[in-house]
Amino acid sequence: MPEARPSVTIEGARVVVRRYELRDAAQLHEAIVRSIEHLRPWMPWVALEPLELTDREALIGGWITRWEEGEGFNFGVFERGTLVGGCGLNRRVGPAGLEIGYWTRAGETGRGLATEAAGCLVEAAFAMPAVQFVEVHHDVANVASGRIPAHLGFRLIEEREDGPAAPGEAGIERVWRLDRQDWTGRPPHAAIAARSA
Repeated sequence: MPEARPSVTIEGARVVVRRYELRDAAQLHEAIVRSIEHLRPWMPWVALEPLELTDREALIGGWITRWEEGEGFNFGVFERGTLVGGCGLNRRVGPAGLEIGYWTRAGETGRGLATEAAGCLVEAAFAMPAVQFVEVHHDVANVASGRIPAHLGFRLIEEREDGPAAPGEAGIERVWRLDRQDWTGRPPHAAIAARSA
């Protein structure tokens, strides 16, 4: 499966989900710096923030390398050219699956943008022939994050103790899965755009 890659750009009704480029560093930096307290309860990587802009550029460079090597796929979520969040397809759930992660910048939650972006990633994942399932993992305390796989038709398959990795977490991970045969191929924007998450 290392040779498989998703599309670099997936378009929804409102958002464009595309691979980060070095030119996105300033916009990503601004979005994260303005969202640190919003993201801190749920995102372990926020413990390293705020980074310097040069570090952000290096981070994107690393993501590009991982993409080219087929190891992981980080995307920015853009609405009318403005970065409103990020998402990714990660190889953490075995050779036949991908794990979806997502975040939304402060002030942009509750509009369904992360749900639409996650739907775009499901579509991109299942366009890769070797991918048989996708998963979403989140802490049980992050109720908003759990609404997204529920809206997209994932099924809850497990709850397991894993210890808190961020300040808001309870230390119990909820695992959702969507199998290829259960994805209807519906465009991510048709059923998702009006929903909030």
